[in-house]
Amino acid sequence: MWTAIAFIVAIVFISDVIKQRYKFKKHQANLPESNPADLKKIEELERRIQSLETIVIELEKTERYRNL
Repeated sequence: MWTAIAFIVAIVFISDVIKQRYKFKKHQANLPESNPADLKKIEELERRIQSLETIVIELEKTERYRNL
């Protein structure tokens, strides 16, 4: 009897794993490919963010000494 219960649990577990794997592969297939124009835009935006961060850091440094 315990063997049958263990067997049923194993079958359910394996079927669950197969379902999850199928869903994952289906989801991966629906993802769009990386577009070079999008990648270029992302790189541009990252450079702009880096520039803005540098500006903010410099302003914070000079702001400390303005009130002395």
